Amino acid sequence: MLKGAFNMSRHAADHFRKQESGSFVHMTSTSGLVGAWARPNYSAAKLGLVALSKSIAIDMARFNVRSNCIAPVAWTRMTASIPAKDPAAAKRIAQRQQVTAEHNAPLAVFLASDAAQGVNGQVFAVRKNEIFLMSQSRPLRASTRRTAGRPRPARATCIPR
Repeated sequence: MLKGAFNMSRHAADHFRKQESGSFVHMTSTSGLVGAWARPNYSAAKLGLVALSKSIAIDMARFNVRSNCIAPVAWTRMTASIPAKDPAAAKRIAQRQQVTAEHNAPLAVFLASDAAQGVNGQVFAVRKNEIFLMSQSRPLRASTRRTAGRPRPARATCIPR
């Protein structure tokens, strides 16, 4: 999961850098953001996607390339395996069964579009018709973006060639 996202990002970064624009939209999970019962390997990989996306956002901003994450709150085959232990848990499961992929697609399209030009290094959670901006450890500095007429810095990106 994390290796696949890294490999895809590494190859896309070459194209984005050459065209001096682009947008990564990585899919993470709330399991990675807040932890999960009985799935530490999954949680670790999903939080790794957040770190990958934020590093790309910082490193590729000078090429006008953005990178953001979406953490969908949705019903999946994996969450279906968790038994309901009480009526409240059964109610939450019934509510999550109503949340499907179509609630995440509009945000993904927006983040990939030019309309989201100022959105970089963010993590969004999506639950049905709600979008949450997750708290950040520190804001990305706008000064890392390349400005017109200014020469490109001569340092390598964190994604190896």
